[in-house]
Amino acid sequence: MRYVRLQMLNETFHLYPGEFKHLQVMRKRFPLDLKALYENQVFSVTIESDSSLSNVKLLGVPVSGFSCFWVPLFDKNRMEWAVEKLTELGVGAIAFYYSDHCTYNAKQIEKISEQDRLSRFEKKIWAAAQQSGNLSPPKIVGVYSISELQKDHFTGRTYGWTLASKDLIQIETIPCLGSLEDFREIEDLLDDRLTHFVIGPEGDFSNNEIRSLRNINWGCMNRSTILRSETALVAIAAQLKSPWLPFLHLFSKGTNE
Repeated sequence: MRYVRLQMLNETFHLYPGEFKHLQVMRKRFPLDLKALYENQVFSVTIESDSSLSNVKLLGVPVSGFSCFWVPLFDKNRMEWAVEKLTELGVGAIAFYYSDHCTYNAKQIEKISEQDRLSRFEKKIWAAAQQSGNLSPPKIVGVYSISELQKDHFTGRTYGWTLASKDLIQIETIPCLGSLEDFREIEDLLDDRLTHFVIGPEGDFSNNEIRSLRNINWGCMNRSTILRSETALVAIAAQLKSPWLPFLHLFSKGTNE
């Protein structure tokens, strides 16, 4: 655990429920100096042997990741693994989606969209964030139909990306990775400060979906093999701060060849 979470009670900081017990299980010695996160602020704190806090000092505000990954619905255990890895790699937001070839039926989609199901993913995110030291874990923005990509307020304002057997990538422009813009607030999945990476579903997009999505500018990343959805997620997220731009080939608007 690289940091602890805080809560505010009676205008006083306390450890988030379960944090102190976790530190005890890890056999940490007290007093213990650690970083702490409260809402969107990072503090340095000293944790005493009775779980009280001292020497609480504000360090600053973390800058969240600039990317939103659209994750297709597939096997739950594999999805949880993918969410953990995306958290460790510092993505800004995660949106689950379903498409024509989704193996989930309508009832299953409705069930996984419920808050208690999404909360299970959030627990995985927090565990991975604290283990990796990610002070700005990704926000789950919900479960959506792939048709959201066709909305007028999405097209032309944000950036999309897709990896599937057809290797389609939508690129209007690439934001500077070293930008100092404020990425701290994630208003919703259509925030134009986020770069959207859409990982293709198992079984690929249907021909109808490909035709309907052609109103977005697409490009291509060439691969000799077809990646599983969770492999594609990690492969792209791991390259966000690497010199991967030469591998992208821009296409003219309305084409995917």
